[in-house]
Amino acid sequence: VTQYIRKHKLFASQGGPIIMAQIENELSIADDPIRGEAYVAWCGDLAMSLEPDIAWMMCNGETAHGLINSCNGQDCVTFLSSHGQNGQVLKTQP
Repeated sequence: VTQYIRKHKLFASQGGPIIMAQIENELSIADDPIRGEAYVAWCGDLAMSLEPDIAWMMCNGETAHGLINSCNGQDCVTFLSSHGQNGQVLKTQP
């Protein structure tokens, strides 16, 4: 998908409208903290290798370094506090 978007100059860095993308990280770290953290880091590295010039986000609670964490649900206050965060949050689904 990113190759198609790059080919057709759709990323913002190419003058296109795409300023942000999401990479999924649906593995629950609570189930396997060691492998889960490695998986989240791998997702982040993959996203940045695909297109480093846009903002990348992850949802589902854990986010790789340099990516934006987003709330994927109704209760973003609990989401923020359970992940040691405060302030504004990006909400991706109602």
